Amino acid sequence: MDVLEGSAPVSDVELRLRIEDRGDWLAVHVSGDVDYRNSTTLREQVLALIGDDRVPAVVLDLSQVGFIDSSGLGALIMVWRAATSAGGALVLSRPSPVCEGWLERTGLTGHIRSGRSLEAARALLTVQGGGEQAGEQRSA
Repeated sequence: MDVLEGSAPVSDVELRLRIEDRGDWLAVHVSGDVDYRNSTTLREQVLALIGDDRVPAVVLDLSQVGFIDSSGLGALIMVWRAATSAGGALVLSRPSPVCEGWLERTGLTGHIRSGRSLEAARALLTVQGGGEQAGEQRSA
């Protein structure tokens, strides 16, 4: 399993990404704030991973995100659209309470699936065009 790390310095809170290559899927652990100052970093780094020569199956672990704004939500939407357009999937893992609140208020929970653990999120990954659907949106 390969692990890559990156960060984008922000005033008081730093966005950190830890990326684990799990073979047929990627786990991206996000910590810090995802806002207008650093959402581009999240978006660009994950989109670069999706651009690899494999089916983009990505689990974003949001359990350590302390704050998210509309720019952060926009980055999640762009990554989700890119993954699904490429025939893959994006699933969220353990969204923090602040993330969960915004996902619910904006209606994104009806579009982007999430699991209550990394393993549950992995089980929800669905690869379009031949993959099997593994579970329901809020199982686990």
